[in-house]
Amino acid sequence: HFRLVLAYGEASFGKVHPETLGSLYNLAAVLEAMGQVDEAEELFRRELAGCVQLLGRGHATVGASVHNLVRFLENQGKWQEAWDIEKQFQEVAAVTRVPLCPRV
Repeated sequence: HFRLVLAYGEASFGKVHPETLGSLYNLAAVLEAMGQVDEAEELFRRELAGCVQLLGRGHATVGASVHNLVRFLENQGKWQEAWDIEKQFQEVAAVTRVPLCPRV
């Protein structure tokens, strides 16, 4: 079901649209819960990249996307990579005064 929603969103709105990015996140979360972590990671990364492209690095939604990817990587034991991504975006958060926060 989530794959169909994502495919529809990409076809209807494009790959970098809020609806499509929301579908990417939802599918990534479902795949993570199902243990399909390789595909989930790819989708979390695509969602973050799309948010950055659409909204800019200093937007609060980007902070939420960073949080989601960092949490995922930590859960996979990829501590250094998670730390590197968080550090990279915390520098942006410090300049823009937009905190990294969980998706609401």
